Amino acid sequence: MDMDENNRFTFKTIESPQARISATSPITITSSLDNIFPESKVHLQIRFDQTVNLNELRFFSLLIFKTDEINARFSKYIIYTNKAINASTRTLSTTIGGLKPNETYSVTIYYNTPTTEYSCSSESSKTVYFTTAREPVNRPKKLLFIIDKDLEGDSDIGQALSTYEKDISTYYPITFEKIYLENQNQKKHELINKIRQDYENVDQPLRYLFFLGSNAATNIQRRFLNPVTNEPVNVYSDLSINFYTQVYNPEYVYSSEENQFILRNYSYCSFNGFPANDIGNSTSQSSSYEIAYGALLPNGPTPKKDYILNYFSKLHRFKIGQITFNKSVLFADTQLNDGASPAKLAQDNARWQSNDTIQVPQKYGFEYHGFDPIWHQDYQSKLSNKSYEIALYMGHGAPTYHYYGISNQTIRDLPQMNTMLFDFHSCSVGAFNTYDYVAGAYLEKGNTLFVKAFTIPIFLSIINYRSPLIDYFHEKSLFGEISTRAFFGDAYLHGSNTTMVQIQLGDPLLQLDPPCSSTNLTLTTNTNTQVFAGAKEHINAQNKLYPPAKGTYQAGKSITLEHGFEARKGTIFEAKVQGCPQ
Repeated sequence: MDMDENNRFTFKTIESPQARISATSPITITSSLDNIFPESKVHLQIRFDQTVNLNELRFFSLLIFKTDEINARFSKYIIYTNKAINASTRTLSTTIGGLKPNETYSVTIYYNTPTTEYSCSSESSKTVYFTTAREPVNRPKKLLFIIDKDLEGDSDIGQALSTYEKDISTYYPITFEKIYLENQNQKKHELINKIRQDYENVDQPLRYLFFLGSNAATNIQRRFLNPVTNEPVNVYSDLSINFYTQVYNPEYVYSSEENQFILRNYSYCSFNGFPANDIGNSTSQSSSYEIAYGALLPNGPTPKKDYILNYFSKLHRFKIGQITFNKSVLFADTQLNDGASPAKLAQDNARWQSNDTIQVPQKYGFEYHGFDPIWHQDYQSKLSNKSYEIALYMGHGAPTYHYYGISNQTIRDLPQMNTMLFDFHSCSVGAFNTYDYVAGAYLEKGNTLFVKAFTIPIFLSIINYRSPLIDYFHEKSLFGEISTRAFFGDAYLHGSNTTMVQIQLGDPLLQLDPPCSSTNLTLTTNTNTQVFAGAKEHINAQNKLYPPAKGTYQAGKSITLEHGFEARKGTIFEAKVQGCPQ
């Protein structure tokens, strides 16, 4: 655990936490899956025994990992302060949502130990494990459109959304709701309350947000206080739109007195003891997000309405098969590229067999600031003349350009561009409060359908001085999830470490392959007249299937014949997939 230049705690994958694990931990963690949503939600109780002096326990960290993940890419990371503990029961009870169905997770607590110097040394609890349930077949979900108020009543926008809803609901049990939002913090606070309430809805749980316009965005304020006077010592303001997706462990709390979303905190690693009068939040940092999302955030030369309509037009053309992309990945690492990633990916993932890289003469590293004309030209040439499903970039950046010499105008001037998703590991290219920010230019150009970027300077962890981009294709990482036809919004929720200053531009329900009616795997009898179940992902075939039933089990990915499944002797089955992109 360390702190970055903005006094944020940062988990560095280059060093494992130097914690002492005792044979008998004074902390007990118990987990129980939620009764209603066991596939995505768990309740944790953390109990501190009498050997832990709560008067010396200033803060502690909860880390949740998917098992078998590489390089300690945590799924959830929450820092609680002493205020979160119920002193009378010596426990903290918390809920974690946004988990991946049918996944095993580990949970560990790191807690501070008293020292004679300003320090954040720690010990750790024993690790416990839990496994989420399978996702129920055909569980309905809801997507909430959060739309700028000035677009309310616009018939063109309404038609575009109707087409989008039809494209989705034809294949998936997803319902839709629209909210038209004014740019007022009180209204945003009311929206947060609605989102948290709808997330718990049993019949149509809210699982996706789609922002159209930037009215929902706001400046979130992080205040580090003097532990004696409670006066702000350092104040940082960041622009965020995804803070709505934190349901259970939010960092930022709305202050009605100041009409502001604020995190009040103390720099615990810079003083001993406790604040004289603790007014800080009980959650001092959280990377726990529960809801998948996407956004269209126009702020450039193209009018907002036209930008949104143009996006939905190409999205629809992709979903009906008029736009296609080559099954290929472009690695564009300006700092640590060694050219090995394309072949490594082809070896590890059958989907992407023809991949590219933008070569650089040497590993420039992070300290190099300059220009590389060869990289500059090769990058433009490949984006203009080739097609990719994914392009990953790592390098220095700013709101309107990134290395080497790529500006918003550079992207607009390309003769064409046919890359589906851009993922930027770069500072500030997603600063959507800056006019004509470069991530917005990427989303608008050509057939681009999704862009991930950051709104401010960021901190990256590197292992062994090698490019980290290939790691995102690990089976349980981001693009491993995407390669299994997961929605992009779900893949970023389950397969990456999200932050408050990350933006995801585009459709949260996007997939690498457009849905088509013939993608369903069907198990049929020779006298098929009836569909037993219309699952799009997985179905457990549990019933009796006799020829008189004349039925079909149907699913998008797989069919499991559960123990006890019966079929009369002589029944003939046929399993097939027809007409789908391979």
